[in-house]
Amino acid sequence: MSDRKVVLGIAAGVAALGIVSVLVARKKGYLKSDKLSKEAKDISENFKSKLNELKKKAKKDLKAALEEGDSRASKAKEWINKANSIH
Repeated sequence: MSDRKVVLGIAAGVAALGIVSVLVARKKGYLKSDKLSKEAKDISENFKSKLNELKKKAKKDLKAALEEGDSRASKAKEWINKANSIH
């Protein structure tokens, strides 16, 4: 499974859990209507923040992986060139 699918699955799970918890709290009377609106906004902002953090980390990790792959490819080419020059 790709990393993107995992991140999207986690994000969807967090969003669904947040919505369900707010709805249950509202039904049980723990949240007033105006308080519900504030809570939903806070949850939304927190979710966006976490998603942006995950996105930045994924980009950073991808860049590092690509750089390491390029480095290893360069070393492999050097070894091939050395092997070819010996013959």
